[in-house]
Amino acid sequence: MSKFDKVLAEFANEFSSDKYLPPTVTQRTDPAYFLLHDGHTSTPITEIYRESCYICRDPEFAQMGLPLCYKCSKCGGHVAADDSVCDDCGHDQLEDIEDDLR
Repeated sequence: MSKFDKVLAEFANEFSSDKYLPPTVTQRTDPAYFLLHDGHTSTPITEIYRESCYICRDPEFAQMGLPLCYKCSKCGGHVAADDSVCDDCGHDQLEDIEDDLR
């Protein structure tokens, strides 16, 4: 087992008892594994970090350069990368796009 694999395994074990969904550790056999080493990364917005959000908690999302959670256009709150509705005020970010298209 390589040093990298050991660190990822330790990370997974640390969160395995977490009350939320555990972060996944990408294995070398995963077709997306190359994203961990291609040099493209995303920068999380630390002001909106949510411990209850699996995207915020899993460092592989940023390391792979995937879209991350972002600030709500109305209140500046947390909007999950895989959603469009703000967790704080309930505003749907898709409404902003629809308004811009009009």
